[in-house]
Amino acid sequence: MNKKNDIKEEIIKDLKKGKFDWQNCSWAVAKYCPDKFDKEKYNWQNHSMEVAKYCPEKLDSERYNWEDYSWAVAKYCPDKFDKEKYNWQNHSYAVAKYCPDKFDKEKYNWQNHSMEVAEYCPEKLDKEKYNWKYCSWAVAEYCPEKLDEEKYNWRQDGQYILNNKTVLKRIKKYNKKTYNNILKKIKILKKETENGKRNRFTKTRRLYRAFDTIRNKGKKRN
Repeated sequence: MNKKNDIKEEIIKDLKKGKFDWQNCSWAVAKYCPDKFDKEKYNWQNHSMEVAKYCPEKLDSERYNWEDYSWAVAKYCPDKFDKEKYNWQNHSYAVAKYCPDKFDKEKYNWQNHSMEVAEYCPEKLDKEKYNWKYCSWAVAEYCPEKLDEEKYNWRQDGQYILNNKTVLKRIKKYNKKTYNNILKKIKILKKETENGKRNRFTKTRRLYRAFDTIRNKGKKRN
């Protein structure tokens, strides 16, 4: 008998005796014996994620903890997605990453999660809503065909292109006009750099991640 079956048997025994600890161990029912699932007793507040991951057919949209575990629905069971209940403020990135077909540009948190749009679903990128101030580099890195030379943050991310020949080649491939305009800006950047008017290029990606950690109170993205 394997460990999984041993755990399942213990859970069933406790359930029959009425001694099962739903408060702290609800997740175990979702993972090991979803057929014993009880939506009235289940601890939705703390263990909603396990329902989305292991037994999405048991997910109750009214009881589910959308505030903390919206990302899990996007990742494990997008068919249960509810755009009105979804926590767009904190978990927009998960929609871009796992279920871009559920994308809503009006609800999406462009301020904090623009980078994921550029990386995972560039076809959804809205140039007017995108956070060019902090995430320009991501457009150059992941979807140069979406680069807008007028909106791009040249002051902060200009040298990212200046120092990256691969990115320049990709931009040229997608849009020669944009490429030519960028070359003009690069000449200016080089001249200013040589004259010492600009600081050494800062790794914007690292800064963005730092800002992101602060905004999400240290929570790790899934």
